[in-house]
Order: sequence, then C-alpha cells, then structure tokens
Amino acid sequence: MYLYSVSGLLSGARSILYDGSPVVPSPVQFLDLLGRLQVTHFGTSAHYLSLLESSGVTAKDTHNLNRLKVITSTEYWISISRSLKNNICLGILLERVG
Repeated sequence: MYLYSVSGLLSGARSILYDGSPVVPSPVQFLDLLGRLQVTHFGTSAHYLSLLESSGVTAKDTHNLNRLKVITSTEYWISISRSLKNNICLGILLERVG
C-alpha cells in the first residue's frame, strides 16, 4: 500500500490515511466516511472486505459510493464488488518476496 500511496501523491492525487479500526463502532461507519469524502480509489485489507461480506453489508443500497472507481486489496475479493458497487475495478497488490 505504501508504494501505491506514494505514486498517487506523485501524480497529484490526495491521499486520505485512516489510523484505527475500520469496524469500530461498526463496519458501515467506515463506508460512510468513504462516501462523505468522495473517495475514488480505496485500498484496504482483505480482512476488512471479508468482514463486510460476512456481515452481509450491501453498501450499494445504503451508501453513496458514486465516486468510488477502484478497490485494491492484498487478496482477490470478487464477491465484495457486488455488495459495494456495480461496475467497480478490482486490483490485487502482490508483494514480491526474495
């Protein structure tokens, strides 16, 4: 995620960094933040996406994520795209070891 954030800054984008648990007090409050700040590219952990999926969150019906274009994560979560937004680009961040 670090290199992704730095490359965004170098291209003139604005980065929003969140320090804390995205599920306290609830997972949907973090989605409210994404909508309110009109986030276009969202990088997150696969664990957070898994928590959304297991809790049955369907953000596309309850949150305004119109500006969201890309979700990047450390694993591939195709099913979460259906619950967050239609027509979303999913990216996988792979780390080269060795």
